[in-house]
Amino acid sequence: MKVAILANCQARPLATLLTEIQPDIEVSSMGIVHLIKDEQEAEYSEALTAADVIIAQQVATNYPCQFVTTNRLREQYGDKVMSIVNLYYAGYNPEIMYLRLQGGTLGGPLGDYHLKSIVQSWGDGIGIDDCIRNCLSVEYNQAFFTGVPEQSLLELKRREAETSIPIVDFIEQHQSVSKLFHVMNHPVNDLLIEYAKRIVTQLGFPKPEVNLAKRPEYLGPFQLPSNAYSHAHLQLECTEVAYYQGLKFEQPTDGPIKYSGPYRYQLPELVEAYYALYDHHSDRVHAFLKR
Repeated sequence: MKVAILANCQARPLATLLTEIQPDIEVSSMGIVHLIKDEQEAEYSEALTAADVIIAQQVATNYPCQFVTTNRLREQYGDKVMSIVNLYYAGYNPEIMYLRLQGGTLGGPLGDYHLKSIVQSWGDGIGIDDCIRNCLSVEYNQAFFTGVPEQSLLELKRREAETSIPIVDFIEQHQSVSKLFHVMNHPVNDLLIEYAKRIVTQLGFPKPEVNLAKRPEYLGPFQLPSNAYSHAHLQLECTEVAYYQGLKFEQPTDGPIKYSGPYRYQLPELVEAYYALYDHHSDRVHAFLKR
């Protein structure tokens, strides 16, 4: 069976897993949605036409690249389009945010990810030691993030209702047993494997019974412990990472950040790195916090 996949960063691991779980599947085409341009429509059209099934991440009708939107794909390719949900859940780390500053998104020790507990503490003029205490405080984080796990799961359910294959039930059943997302848009291997198995079954193959070998995390370049509030609220039973997996970086006096490979931060070192970064971009970060 020839399968084409259109999805975000989850496309590559799903492609690998589908063929490993069911060798009769051939991934004949794969496109990363956020990298595809309108001018590539003819190139992809040939591959999508040739595929027996198109596994397509749900994409809204107002998305800039029109030919990958769910409605357009269904209009052109009909019932051979199998829609999947973008696995996104903010329940474990609701503090993750982006700093869209004047001049572009600010990077840092966790790439484009920033932590509200650190940004807010810095903006409030709180010292590093107190910021660390805020990061570890259930009460401090509860004030910002009460209800976020439930709201995020409801939103995922709402989006899933318009797709072909359920997965939220698995997240609900297992979210307290193991951490299923490294960050909100990067699911762990176990969740990707479960989704791939369900896709294989939906394609008409027998229910997979394979036990896949342990492997490095497909989407794990950034990893961090659950937010203190989330850990308590979800009653997490699993052992979590005690570090913050990110990138070693340098902020030159002038010019963009320079990264130099993976790096594991302990919380005090992470806070210090963010504080130094925000001090360097003080005016822009303060302007962001005043919005």
